[in-house]
Amino acid sequence: MAEDRFVIADENSSLWGHLFGPGTNETMTRFVFDREENAIAAAEHQAGGAWLPMTEEMLANFHDHLTNANPDALADPAAWDLRTSPELPDWVEAPTSAPAGP
Repeated sequence: MAEDRFVIADENSSLWGHLFGPGTNETMTRFVFDREENAIAAAEHQAGGAWLPMTEEMLANFHDHLTNANPDALADPAAWDLRTSPELPDWVEAPTSAPAGP
């Protein structure tokens, strides 16, 4: 599965609309889902013209939405206008290591 490890929704495929709770408006999101780990590798929501990281509460809601309400989007991403890749997209910041030294 390495060649299609990551399922990606972003500006290069299709953004993903999500309702984060009752009475809320649809929020556009971009995400990377790691199918090997069954986990969200990165997720951001759009606020105005900016992309902001999801809070822990938002991530829990979003993970449940993807894995339980829309598992077919992860199983067949192309049918949902999503893309797959063996690598993380450029907008995902790689974790930085702690600086060396005293």
